[in-house]
Amino acid sequence: MIGKKQNENWNLKIKLHDRYDYTNFKKLDDYYFDTSSVPKSIFSSTLYNLAYYSMKFKVMKEYNIDIQFEWNNFKVVK
Repeated sequence: MIGKKQNENWNLKIKLHDRYDYTNFKKLDDYYFDTSSVPKSIFSSTLYNLAYYSMKFKVMKEYNIDIQFEWNNFKVVK
């Protein structure tokens, strides 16, 4: 985030970045308490590992997500 204050308002340039890559195999205990229930944790671990194998066998590939936006005349309310 880059911000420049003009008078009492801000002009902001914001960039959000994430990289989706399932490059590390997850053991069950790595995901055991990720959700509010054990069955959901096991299910999410299984899905993650399917994505891991999909990448390993080149069915899927990693990708980046970039979101950029500007927010001009943003006023901080106290």
